Amino acid sequence: MYVDQQASVTMVFVVIRDSVAVIRGGGMYVNFPGRFEIRQSAVLNNSCAGNGGGAYVKAQTTTMVLFDRSVFSRNRATIGAGMFLGPGGLSGVCNLAECSIESNSAVEDGGGLAIYAAMAIVESSVVSFNDASSGGALVADSSATCSIGNTLVASNRASKGGAFYVSGTSTSLFI
Repeated sequence: MYVDQQASVTMVFVVIRDSVAVIRGGGMYVNFPGRFEIRQSAVLNNSCAGNGGGAYVKAQTTTMVLFDRSVFSRNRATIGAGMFLGPGGLSGVCNLAECSIESNSAVEDGGGLAIYAAMAIVESSVVSFNDASSGGALVADSSATCSIGNTLVASNRASKGGAFYVSGTSTSLFI
């Protein structure tokens, strides 16, 4: 699925599965300045040779993305197997509320989530059983801002940072 229009998009009870992309967004690629919501849905078993096995979200300055009570599972990518967020203006925000990000696998960074030069808020979620070379659960780099609250982060694996791998001179991670 590719979304590239300035609009308001809401999807409920959707399953995105078994899809493949070469460069970005195996399951979905969101690239627009607007509001995008997915509620009570599942993004399963997608893959991408590049970034964002389950989802690639380009956070532009006016982008508001919400994933609510949704599952990202068994996705694969080089970076950001569950989801890749970035690069864009830091006023664009991606919210994950009551989501399960589990059993995703990245060759390089961010088994569950990769946040690059963007802002993410993860609340009341579970990030587990993801693996990557760096940041099994999450990698934050290049001026990323990430806030994590009331969230279980468990049983993730990586050579560097089993749970979190944070790098970059102006990266912020609030737990």
